[in-house]
Amino acid sequence: MDTPAWYEIVDKDAPLYQGDILFSIPLILTKDDPTKETIEVEVEDYQGIIVSQTCDLTCKGIDVVLFCPIIPLNEFVAKKTKPENKKEIIKIKNDVRAGRYVAYYLLNQFNQPGLPDDYFVVDLKNPRSIPFEHMGYIKDRTPVRPRLNTPYREHLSQAFARVFMRVGLPDSIPEFIA
Repeated sequence: MDTPAWYEIVDKDAPLYQGDILFSIPLILTKDDPTKETIEVEVEDYQGIIVSQTCDLTCKGIDVVLFCPIIPLNEFVAKKTKPENKKEIIKIKNDVRAGRYVAYYLLNQFNQPGLPDDYFVVDLKNPRSIPFEHMGYIKDRTPVRPRLNTPYREHLSQAFARVFMRVGLPDSIPEFIA
């Protein structure tokens, strides 16, 4: 049995699906105290993967599209350790690959001309939203985009759900002793 491809490349006319990756998603963020009369804002540009359900996107059953930011694996590692610590770099890469960072998910390389040649880490704990209509304009600005294929799309969705379904208990049952 052949291993399924991680991605397909779709053009701008393809509808938005869960697992679509966009490399330029501008978001307006507030910089100041929201209790002030006037609020200063800034625009941040994100790379992200859509986590809203495909059925909601195709039926236009939602007002906002939920996406998770993605960052190149090397940037993720650089935030966790010093560049000269080669053993720690490999350990971090393998830990994110194995799912030991609950709030992060590793995407495979695209291996496609014109797309970044890196692994990307999905930040599952900091989802962002953008109005559905605006996301349509954003997707139309890019001639092609990668789309995560099944079963990888469902695996990502499961990892996303795990981040938000965790329950921390104030006290656990004590360990049994002989």
